[in-house]
Amino acid sequence: MDLTEAGLEAFLKFVYYSDVADAVRTPEVALELLEAGHKYDILSLETSMQDVFLQQSADWFKDKVEILVRLFLWTLKLEGYEQLKQRVVLVMKS
Repeated sequence: MDLTEAGLEAFLKFVYYSDVADAVRTPEVALELLEAGHKYDILSLETSMQDVFLQQSADWFKDKVEILVRLFLWTLKLEGYEQLKQRVVLVMKS
């Protein structure tokens, strides 16, 4: 599994408790979980992480340009990510 220690801890909390609190704290962990949900075909995790990204204010991404770029590139590769792609573009513009 390609997760950091924080990502793995958040992954296990999601699997066992449906807890997304760690992902809400940091975009890095949220992106790791989004990628893991897709990679391991855990639709509920993938959907939850999309929701986390869509619900955050632009300030949540402050100083996280690398995460925004990675997320944007991620949305280009896959179908069903139009809303998230639009949100990323709006945050980048702000």
